Amino acid sequence: MLRGSAGAFGLKVAYMGLSLLTSILLASLLGADGFGIYAYAVAWTSLLSIPATLGLDKLLIREVAINHSQSAWGSMAGLWRWANQIVFVVSFGLALVGAGIAWSLSRGTNSEMLLAFCMAMVALPLAALKNLRLAAMKGLHQVVMGQLPDMLIAPLLLLGLTMWHYCPELI
Repeated sequence: MLRGSAGAFGLKVAYMGLSLLTSILLASLLGADGFGIYAYAVAWTSLLSIPATLGLDKLLIREVAINHSQSAWGSMAGLWRWANQIVFVVSFGLALVGAGIAWSLSRGTNSEMLLAFCMAMVALPLAALKNLRLAAMKGLHQVVMGQLPDMLIAPLLLLGLTMWHYCPELI
């Protein structure tokens, strides 16, 4: 338990440091307006990924742990498949509705904001499915490994891609 806590704490510290570094870099490169649009899009993706999972992430934690303890691999695979299908369909539908509403309300407004919002809607199914993966890893008692992509790999990838796009001479 101590090792798991230390791993989760280390990941959280690394995530906070990488997030701060990325935010400073993006704010300086994009300016106040551009960074605000970026933050707006990320906030919408984070906010809508919660209802898009329909609470199935909580169900997965419990049921995966039960199936794992009983070695019911077929039942676990069926549950994963079912949850993935439901969450993908719901999140995709939510993304389409959100993009449609934004497009219909955006007549004569900031086109960059609309583009950022639509890109966030494209990312919504990925964010919702990521939440399911994390829940499944929690059910398998692999919390640190489950958080690794979200708290270390994704921020490093975002930082690297940002630097590659805006400062290619540094890479």
